[in-house]
Amino acid sequence: SPRQVVLRSEAAQICYTTTTDGLGSTPVANAFIPGHGGVGTVIEIGSKVNRVAVGDRVVVAGTRQCGGCYNCVRGRADHCLLRNGGGDPNAPVAEMRDGTKVTGFTPCCSELMVVFEESCVPVFTTVSSVELAMLHDTGLVGLGATTTKVRVETGSDVAILGAGPIGLAAVQGARIQGAAQIIAVDPIRYRREAALALGATVALDPNVEGRNLVRRIQDLCRGKTTR
Repeated sequence: SPRQVVLRSEAAQICYTTTTDGLGSTPVANAFIPGHGGVGTVIEIGSKVNRVAVGDRVVVAGTRQCGGCYNCVRGRADHCLLRNGGGDPNAPVAEMRDGTKVTGFTPCCSELMVVFEESCVPVFTTVSSVELAMLHDTGLVGLGATTTKVRVETGSDVAILGAGPIGLAAVQGARIQGAAQIIAVDPIRYRREAALALGATVALDPNVEGRNLVRRIQDLCRGKTTR
């Protein structure tokens, strides 16, 4: 359509909902290409597209942002008022030989992606597509949680339960926001080690702390003085 973009896929990170719930909460009709976003190169654009140009490297996000509504221009694009921009998020992106329509929310699990321009964020960097793929869904969830959704205040204490991909991104977000103390909690040692490498100040094993976990976190967050 005039506002759609065709990209050649380069990399994608599979969302947890894709692996645990099949297709998550996405309504499926006929054939469907799964995916919540990806990284690709623009090979064709619709007549009304102005956000990207042919040849651009693009991160395709699962949540659309128009960039021009009241919330978008005030730094709260996560609450975009025109999120779908008038386009159907599950509009057909292809057709099978027998005429069956093929849909895809952000169909990164295919060689080509066809998405609305509101989902496209052009990037100008030499960072590899595999690393950039962390930004389209899972990693962005943790980053956005600490920098936008529940903004961490400078100098505050932050406890993050779980140091998987989302938790590790939240650790980085808290560090970016200037948290004084970042407490990561995870039973898996290499995840705790990764959290410390990425900015956590303390990493706790809930299996070791047991029922004292909450008290331990409270003690760590206790002020230096009672005055």
